[in-house]
Amino acid sequence: IIASAHLLRRIVNCIHVLRKMLAAAVAIGKPFVLIWAGLNAIDDLALLIRVGRLGASVVPLPGRNPNDPAEMCGVCDDVMGDLMRGNDGLSAIPCGAACLGLPRCVRMCERLQEVSTESSEFPCIAAGFCDPV
Repeated sequence: IIASAHLLRRIVNCIHVLRKMLAAAVAIGKPFVLIWAGLNAIDDLALLIRVGRLGASVVPLPGRNPNDPAEMCGVCDDVMGDLMRGNDGLSAIPCGAACLGLPRCVRMCERLQEVSTESSEFPCIAAGFCDPV
């Protein structure tokens, strides 16, 4: 019985030490989890901004020119960012997926893919969506 009580105390002590170690690991890991969550939130916000910009370029709103060069250049930069993420070149990404199926954006994407093979300029400038500076 004495040996069993001693063994039980050792098990309880081990559990206590393990609980302290787990609490320390959680305390150390919290900043990393918060940083990871913050970066994911920023990525989600960037996607919402992109979707908003694409939607605004397609849906005509009163007092806005949908063919405004500054707006079209921003949308073109977004589309180029999506196209350049792949390693297989601009033509490897399907425009329908990159543009969320928006017809005007798909046409822009297809034009960028055509121009990128023919021109040495930045594709948004060569396609006429951005003014050369």
